[in-house]
Amino acid sequence: MLKNPGFWLLFFLLIINIVLGFVFDFYSKFWFFDSILHFSGGLGVALFARYYFAKDLKNISRFGSLVFLVSFGAAVGVFWEFLEYGISVISKWTAGSLNDIDFLGDVEDTVSDLLMDTLGAFVVAVLHFFRQRKAEKTQTVS
Repeated sequence: MLKNPGFWLLFFLLIINIVLGFVFDFYSKFWFFDSILHFSGGLGVALFARYYFAKDLKNISRFGSLVFLVSFGAAVGVFWEFLEYGISVISKWTAGSLNDIDFLGDVEDTVSDLLMDTLGAFVVAVLHFFRQRKAEKTQTVS
Protein backbone atom coordinates (compact mmCIF):
# COMPACT_ATOMS: atom_id res chain seq x y z
CA MET A 1 0.00 0.00 0.00
CA LEU A 2 2.88 2.40 0.67
CA LYS A 3 3.97 2.06 -2.97
CA ASN A 4 0.51 3.15 -4.14
CA PRO A 5 0.63 6.78 -5.40
CA GLY A 6 -3.10 7.17 -4.76
CA PHE A 7 -2.53 6.48 -1.06
CA TRP A 8 0.08 9.23 -0.83
CA LEU A 9 -2.06 11.70 -2.76
CA LEU A 10 -4.98 11.07 -0.39
CA PHE A 11 -2.70 11.37 2.65
CA PHE A 12 -1.30 14.66 1.31
CA LEU A 13 -4.83 15.95 0.64
CA LEU A 14 -5.91 15.08 4.18
CA ILE A 15 -3.01 17.12 5.58
CA ILE A 16 -3.83 20.03 3.22
CA ASN A 17 -7.48 19.81 4.26
CA ILE A 18 -6.61 20.06 7.95
CA VAL A 19 -3.80 22.62 7.74
CA LEU A 20 -4.94 24.93 4.95
CA GLY A 21 -8.67 24.30 5.16
CA PHE A 22 -9.26 24.49 8.88
CA VAL A 23 -6.16 26.05 10.47
CA PHE A 24 -5.70 28.78 7.84
CA ASP A 25 -9.42 28.92 6.92
CA PHE A 26 -8.97 28.45 3.17
CA TYR A 27 -12.56 27.23 2.91
CA SER A 28 -13.77 30.76 3.71
CA LYS A 29 -10.99 32.64 1.91
CA PHE A 30 -11.05 30.81 -1.43
CA TRP A 31 -14.38 29.68 -2.91
CA PHE A 32 -12.64 27.12 -5.15
CA PHE A 33 -10.60 25.40 -2.40
CA ASP A 34 -13.26 22.78 -1.66
CA SER A 35 -13.71 21.99 -5.36
CA ILE A 36 -9.97 21.49 -5.86
CA LEU A 37 -9.82 19.14 -2.89
CA HIS A 38 -12.80 17.12 -4.10
CA PHE A 39 -11.42 16.87 -7.65
CA SER A 40 -8.01 15.84 -6.30
CA GLY A 41 -9.70 13.41 -3.92
CA GLY A 42 -11.49 11.78 -6.86
CA LEU A 43 -8.14 11.52 -8.63
CA GLY A 44 -6.52 10.01 -5.55
CA VAL A 45 -9.27 7.49 -4.91
CA ALA A 46 -9.34 6.30 -8.53
CA LEU A 47 -5.54 6.17 -8.63
CA PHE A 48 -5.55 4.17 -5.41
CA ALA A 49 -8.14 1.77 -6.87
CA ARG A 50 -6.19 1.50 -10.14
CA TYR A 51 -3.07 0.31 -8.34
CA TYR A 52 -4.84 -1.74 -5.68
CA PHE A 53 -7.00 -3.62 -8.21
CA ALA A 54 -4.39 -3.70 -11.01
CA LYS A 55 -4.55 -7.49 -11.48
CA ASP A 56 -8.34 -7.47 -11.57
CA LEU A 57 -8.48 -4.56 -14.01
CA LYS A 58 -6.33 -6.52 -16.47
CA ASN A 59 -9.04 -9.19 -16.64
CA ILE A 60 -11.93 -6.90 -17.60
CA SER A 61 -12.60 -4.82 -20.69
CA ARG A 62 -11.32 -1.28 -21.12
CA PHE A 63 -14.87 0.02 -20.80
CA GLY A 64 -15.40 -2.10 -17.69
CA SER A 65 -12.25 -0.61 -16.16
CA LEU A 66 -13.47 2.89 -16.98
CA VAL A 67 -16.86 2.24 -15.39
CA PHE A 68 -15.27 0.60 -12.33
CA LEU A 69 -12.81 3.43 -11.65
CA VAL A 70 -15.38 6.21 -12.12
CA SER A 71 -17.93 4.34 -10.00
CA PHE A 72 -15.37 3.68 -7.28
CA GLY A 73 -14.43 7.37 -7.13
CA ALA A 74 -18.07 8.45 -7.09
CA ALA A 75 -18.96 5.90 -4.39
CA VAL A 76 -16.18 7.12 -2.12
CA GLY A 77 -17.39 10.69 -2.76
CA VAL A 78 -20.89 9.70 -1.64
CA PHE A 79 -19.44 8.03 1.45
CA TRP A 80 -17.48 11.23 2.20
CA GLU A 81 -20.65 13.33 1.94
CA PHE A 82 -22.43 10.97 4.35
CA LEU A 83 -19.45 11.31 6.69
CA GLU A 84 -19.69 15.12 6.53
CA TYR A 85 -23.40 14.89 7.28
CA GLY A 86 -22.78 12.57 10.21
CA ILE A 87 -20.12 14.84 11.69
CA SER A 88 -22.48 17.81 11.37
CA VAL A 89 -25.30 15.98 13.12
CA ILE A 90 -23.05 14.71 15.91
CA SER A 91 -21.45 18.12 16.44
CA LYS A 92 -24.92 19.68 16.85
CA TRP A 93 -25.82 17.06 19.48
CA THR A 94 -22.70 17.77 21.51
CA ALA A 95 -21.27 20.96 22.87
CA GLY A 96 -17.82 20.02 21.60
CA SER A 97 -15.27 22.08 19.73
CA LEU A 98 -16.69 21.00 16.36
CA ASN A 99 -19.61 23.44 16.75
CA ASP A 100 -17.45 26.22 15.28
CA ILE A 101 -16.79 24.25 12.08
CA ASP A 102 -19.51 23.87 9.47
CA PHE A 103 -18.95 20.55 7.69
CA LEU A 104 -22.14 20.52 5.73
CA GLY A 105 -23.12 22.85 2.91
CA ASP A 106 -26.39 23.05 1.05
CA VAL A 107 -27.63 20.75 -1.72
CA GLU A 108 -25.73 22.75 -4.36
CA ASP A 109 -22.48 22.27 -2.40
CA THR A 110 -23.09 18.53 -2.05
CA VAL A 111 -23.86 18.07 -5.74
CA SER A 112 -20.83 20.18 -6.70
CA ASP A 113 -18.62 18.08 -4.40
CA LEU A 114 -19.91 14.84 -5.92
CA LEU A 115 -19.42 16.19 -9.43
CA MET A 116 -15.82 17.13 -8.68
CA ASP A 117 -15.15 13.71 -7.05
CA THR A 118 -16.54 12.00 -10.15
CA LEU A 119 -14.64 14.22 -12.59
CA GLY A 120 -11.37 13.53 -10.77
CA ALA A 121 -12.03 9.79 -10.95
CA PHE A 122 -13.04 10.14 -14.61
CA VAL A 123 -9.66 11.69 -15.48
CA VAL A 124 -7.80 8.71 -14.00
CA ALA A 125 -10.21 6.27 -15.66
CA VAL A 126 -9.74 7.83 -19.10
CA LEU A 127 -5.95 7.83 -18.72
CA HIS A 128 -6.13 4.19 -17.65
CA PHE A 129 -8.42 3.45 -20.61
CA PHE A 130 -5.88 4.82 -23.10
CA ARG A 131 -2.94 3.18 -21.34
CA GLN A 132 -4.77 -0.15 -21.45
CA ARG A 133 -5.50 0.39 -25.16
CA LYS A 134 -1.85 1.18 -25.85
CA ALA A 135 -0.76 -1.95 -23.96
CA GLU A 136 -3.20 -4.07 -25.98
CA LYS A 137 -1.86 -2.64 -29.25
CA THR A 138 1.76 -3.37 -28.32
CA GLN A 139 0.84 -6.94 -27.35
CA THR A 140 -0.97 -7.41 -30.68
CA VAL A 141 2.00 -6.10 -32.68
CA SER A 142 4.52 -8.31 -30.86
